Amino acid sequence: MPSDEGALDGVRGENWAPAPSRVEPPSHFRRLWAHWGRRRTGPDGGRFPPSSVSRSRGRAGPNTASAPFWQTPPRLPFNRPTGASAYPAASPAIGSGSRLCAFTPAHFVHPHRDSASRPCAHPSAYPHSQSERCIQRHRPDREPRWRLSGTSISAMASAPSPSGPLTKVLLVGANGTVGSVILEGLVQARCFDVSVLRRSTSTSPPTDAAVRTVSVSPDLPLDELTAACEGQDAVVAAFPLKDVSQHLRLVEAAFRAGVRRFIPADYGSCDAASPQPQHHLKLYRDKTLVRDKCETLGEHAARDGKPFTWTSIICGHFFDYGLEGGLLHFNLDTHKAQILDGGDIKASASTLRRVAESVVAVLQRLDVTRNRAVYVQSFCPTQLEVLAALERATGTAWHTQHLDSNAYLERQSKLLAEGDHEATEEIVFVLGTVDADWTTRDGFAMELLGLQDEKLDDVVAAVVAKHKAK
Repeated sequence: MPSDEGALDGVRGENWAPAPSRVEPPSHFRRLWAHWGRRRTGPDGGRFPPSSVSRSRGRAGPNTASAPFWQTPPRLPFNRPTGASAYPAASPAIGSGSRLCAFTPAHFVHPHRDSASRPCAHPSAYPHSQSERCIQRHRPDREPRWRLSGTSISAMASAPSPSGPLTKVLLVGANGTVGSVILEGLVQARCFDVSVLRRSTSTSPPTDAAVRTVSVSPDLPLDELTAACEGQDAVVAAFPLKDVSQHLRLVEAAFRAGVRRFIPADYGSCDAASPQPQHHLKLYRDKTLVRDKCETLGEHAARDGKPFTWTSIICGHFFDYGLEGGLLHFNLDTHKAQILDGGDIKASASTLRRVAESVVAVLQRLDVTRNRAVYVQSFCPTQLEVLAALERATGTAWHTQHLDSNAYLERQSKLLAEGDHEATEEIVFVLGTVDADWTTRDGFAMELLGLQDEKLDDVVAAVVAKHKAK
């Protein structure tokens, strides 16, 4: 008889059926049969006779005229409660974003459905991913007994599992360009108890009165960071990587304090782990050091039964911020644009609001985002498509200058080597324009996070209107 791990292959997908050579069910189905076997509805709507089931081992007996029970799907769960009060009410915060497990066989009625057999919100704060399925005893007050995602049951039993949704979130860098928008998104989500970490010498204006402030020394020592992370479920980093050692200490502090999810300051404009960013800028080599630290501590946590996990969010250029500030080389004052390599290369980009939405979505979907990088976007246009949107928004034809990206990159790299640090932004502009199409990446996570593309024309029009109002 096959093992439990091998038997899982026979229960994936909609057409659920074990291999023809099997003459008895896998052991985990025998366990289900121990609970369901005596009250099972047969494929013809009637009841199996008691003699058709061996109660000692849960296998088909000699009087069974039809196929083995694990090949004949029941029509309904057993002793199913009826009426609107039979199941917990759907959460308005989850409602429309919830869906059933993609690999749950069609003949299993999912336990989280209402009395009209419509999908309702899962009790946890995230939908199941397509790589997950759950089989649960028909008890709406219980979590799934198994959650399978391509790993063995024994491996998953040894991995730490989150014990409910995250509530306490510590944000580091709340007054920055990205951090201020992330803070707003966390507060507006209305499901987090948000705290902000600030240096004791900070002169930044105070944050929202409802947000607690935690003060630490300016150099962010490890002991103070660990104390600040104590009692937090998640830590979100959103401050610049001017000193990578501070980010490395923050990861270590989150691990020591038992934080369940850490989000590093990975964000834009390109994937730091790609060869070109690694070659051209120390910024991206530093980002990779932080991600490597997260991976190492995540492996230690899984081995030692600690709760630490991490997620990197990679979003491409900050589109609205870069468009308004000229970082994308579209000048809203002179109506001039610099176009790289013909302007027909697609590149993912995100508004600052999309970055905040992604952080919230990751914190609400712990299982499917653990220990991985996710790629998000607001849209994936070419430079020429952005130019056309700008011409529609301004009602004016723009002047363009076409550049070779390799020559431009080489020139800016030489300037940086000579000490011109402004060349860093120029290099970031090129890298985020020619090597940032997330739609081709395995980690493209828009559907996973419940996000949809924004409309390019709407975002461009809003940026143009804001610029004119200044």
